[in-house]
Amino acid sequence: MNTNHSLRLYQQKAENDIRIALRKGCKAPLLVLPTGSGKTHIFTSIASKAAQRGNRTLIIVHRSFLWEQVSSKLTDIGVEHGIIAPGRTSTADKIQIASVDTLIRRLDKTTKPDIIIYDEAHHVVAGNKWGRVAEYWPDVPIIGVTATPVRTSGQGLGVGSNGYFDHLIIGAQISDLSPEYIAPCKLFAPTDIDLSGVKRVAGDYDRKEVGKRVDTKKIYGSVPGHYKLICYGVPAIAFCVSIKHAEHVSEEFQSAGISSASVSGKTPKNRREYLFDALARGKIMVLTSCDLVSEGFDVPICGCAICLRPTQSLGLCLQQWGRPARPYPGKKWAYILDHVGNYTRHGMPNAYREWSLEGAKHNPTTSNEEGVVAVRTCPVCFNVHAPAPVCPECSHVYANMGRLPETDERIRLREIEMEKVKENLKKQDIKFQRGGCRSLEELEEFARIHNYKSGWARHVWQSRQKKVSKYAVCNY
Repeated sequence: MNTNHSLRLYQQKAENDIRIALRKGCKAPLLVLPTGSGKTHIFTSIASKAAQRGNRTLIIVHRSFLWEQVSSKLTDIGVEHGIIAPGRTSTADKIQIASVDTLIRRLDKTTKPDIIIYDEAHHVVAGNKWGRVAEYWPDVPIIGVTATPVRTSGQGLGVGSNGYFDHLIIGAQISDLSPEYIAPCKLFAPTDIDLSGVKRVAGDYDRKEVGKRVDTKKIYGSVPGHYKLICYGVPAIAFCVSIKHAEHVSEEFQSAGISSASVSGKTPKNRREYLFDALARGKIMVLTSCDLVSEGFDVPICGCAICLRPTQSLGLCLQQWGRPARPYPGKKWAYILDHVGNYTRHGMPNAYREWSLEGAKHNPTTSNEEGVVAVRTCPVCFNVHAPAPVCPECSHVYANMGRLPETDERIRLREIEMEKVKENLKKQDIKFQRGGCRSLEELEEFARIHNYKSGWARHVWQSRQKKVSKYAVCNY
């Protein structure tokens, strides 16, 4: 067994903090680290060292692809383990990875562990299926890891909040890890949505009412265009309200000439695996989803989160924002395209969060006394940023913030940069219009309007035809 984990300093500190908490008598420490920071590396390190000492560890995960990811990590470091999941034969290995739904059905046949580790521990609440495992072995210590230690209702995960955890370990935050270990974020808000009158159910917007507001041409019809303008070619995941909504959004991307497919919990397993692999390999540029890839989804090449589901849940919002944050060779930014105003409710992705076992606290650096988040949205490039007189993305000077004297060199430079941005946006807009041409005749008309050389339209059309066979399997 190879237990030689190469942990980063902040990961090693987190592991040590967990061990110290257990030695001091804590029965259920909860570790908080951002999405993409390597929580799986930490708890597999703990499990492999426990196995070396002869102790049994039960790692509990939410979905099938999550146990597959954990299993892959253990295999990579040469650690033997068993899997408790449909179609898997039981083993006597000291480490067992369990799908929570299968484990619940096999509790009486499962060997009692010496320690239980919960991945995505924000699910662990008294009385639910995750909690039932802790209740079945009440004397076994548990360790939880999560990026968002809060429930949809806003309640925390401590014993006093109907949870199980008795000690909170807050590790490094996003601002500490970016850009070395987490891709720095760029947040854009190209459109918004009116949610006035939408009632709340269990702490979040009513899904049916939100679906009626969001699943319209006015919202999803503009999404492909803004994707092309802001981060065209970056592999993306679009988070939708319903399965139908996800399908409609995918169809819009396909109509815009962008390879896309939709996926949900009802998608057959082999089809899901194909689509995840297609996104990872660049065969699909945009994967639209409903309630499937908000947490734990590990495709590092993904560099854009398209938010089409408004939510009052800070946890859900941060889980979705975190999907493009995982580092990947050549990835410079994690793009977030917030079409539904989630940033107005939850602040910036890299804001410092004051977590507690009772839930999230308002941070005065991200919101005012009324709870309204203090940010600005640039009207030129849609970049969302902390209040400032100039947009840090395109150097647009806000009129209502006042201007420095025209003789100031900084203003002149900003205006020069602004002209460059406008020219780039114009070029990208032309490219977007070109993408809307669906026939050779339309391309020829486009070429005539823009004074393109003779033969350009036919060249583009022939190039598209060559790609049809390559991407046809993705366009349904």
